[in-house]
Amino acid sequence: SLYSVESSQMSSKQIAAFYQSLNKYIKKSGKISLNLFAHLPKTKKPLEMRMGKGKGNVALWVAKINPGYCICSVNTLFPSLALKAISYAKKKLPFKVKILQI
Repeated sequence: SLYSVESSQMSSKQIAAFYQSLNKYIKKSGKISLNLFAHLPKTKKPLEMRMGKGKGNVALWVAKINPGYCICSVNTLFPSLALKAISYAKKKLPFKVKILQI
């Protein structure tokens, strides 16, 4: 299991990259349960637009992450494979995490 240590936000592209890097090692020898879903919209105005005229368009979707939140858990027959996959995939995260083996 992978738990967050600090609060942060994670975009939908970062979530996809994290999941792909986990799948690279696990493949079909285990199951990945990802507890992240980007459901908060972030808006941004176009460049060189004057002030006013309302809110901008949705630029990206983010997931809010609090300290102590379980990001994912990996279930495999080989604990060393799960540890290797998680340690590789945690490099894709923009915040500090802690690995807990249960």
